[in-house]
Amino acid sequence: MYGPAQGFEYLASYRYTTDKETPLAVYYRKQHKPMNVVNENCKIREVHGIAKHNYWLRVNKKVTNYLELKSRLQFSYTHQAGVSKNGYLALQDVILRKKQFSFSTRIAIFHTQDYANRQYAYERDVRYRLEMPAYQGSGLRSYLLFEYKMNAKMVFWIKYGKFYYPQQDTVGTGLAQTHGSQRSSLRSQIYIKW
Repeated sequence: MYGPAQGFEYLASYRYTTDKETPLAVYYRKQHKPMNVVNENCKIREVHGIAKHNYWLRVNKKVTNYLELKSRLQFSYTHQAGVSKNGYLALQDVILRKKQFSFSTRIAIFHTQDYANRQYAYERDVRYRLEMPAYQGSGLRSYLLFEYKMNAKMVFWIKYGKFYYPQQDTVGTGLAQTHGSQRSSLRSQIYIKW
């Protein structure tokens, strides 16, 4: 920070279960924090407050012993110096588990007007890997994750994920920049227990 600052944050949540198989959760968070701003007229660095509001709605549904659906809506908006901007994320997960096989997939649609309204959502991944990508800009995100328990001591995972930005010609910045409107990843893992 360019100067002394203070802020606050609070979170409220409500959870409701229609039956054992369908929990519903609603969350609201408000943050007020300082942010560095450069005044273009006189090139002085200043500290301004930014207010950010986040809303989440999450519904999980266990359809059968093998099939689970997870839906999530997220929305945020920021207000700084008389300017308001927003962002949203809507996603649907489908998880299929049967004996030694597990299959997970997601489709997500997102749109954010700026970096301050980027959205985050946890993704299932290979063992011991945390994946929580930032959804920024406008586009789609999807992934497929396959898990196979070969026996009691070996498990195999493979995951393919893709971001698609229909209104962009490049994705990323600097050395991580790629030409085109898509960025994809592929990872696999074999876990062997001794």
